[in-house]
Amino acid sequence: MPKKNKILVTGGAGFVGSSLADALLEKGNYEIVLVDNLLTGRMENLPNHPNCRFIKSDVNSYNDIAPIF
Repeated sequence: MPKKNKILVTGGAGFVGSSLADALLEKGNYEIVLVDNLLTGRMENLPNHPNCRFIKSDVNSYNDIAPIF
């Protein structure tokens, strides 16, 4: 089986980020990591898929985002 491409989507619990994740999960062999601080995003927007993982984090904070990379 080919190696999965890993993609990080910031704002992943928002409309645009979650829609992008849905499309990528449908069309390709991707492992998706969604990052969102949930200030405006919503948990119910997150895709329910085994190749998708959510991390609550603020991308504006180096101490939050650095370990994710």
